[in-house]
Amino acid sequence: MEDDTDITAHRLLQSIYRDEEVALPVRMRAAIESLPYENPKLSATAITSMDERSFAVALERAIERSDHQRPC
Repeated sequence: MEDDTDITAHRLLQSIYRDEEVALPVRMRAAIESLPYENPKLSATAITSMDERSFAVALERAIERSDHQRPC
């Protein structure tokens, strides 16, 4: 058996939602809180190779575009 001081938050939540003696609303809340650890959301990341000058130019263009979209 593992030492109580070594238990992680996720393992504690798992032990709660797996324990049938715990009230169902408590178990459901523990299961909901565990979802991000057990089924992480997919996300996309763009990777590009730019030198400092190219990045600065692209950033300046983006700032200029956003300035033109603001209402006066």
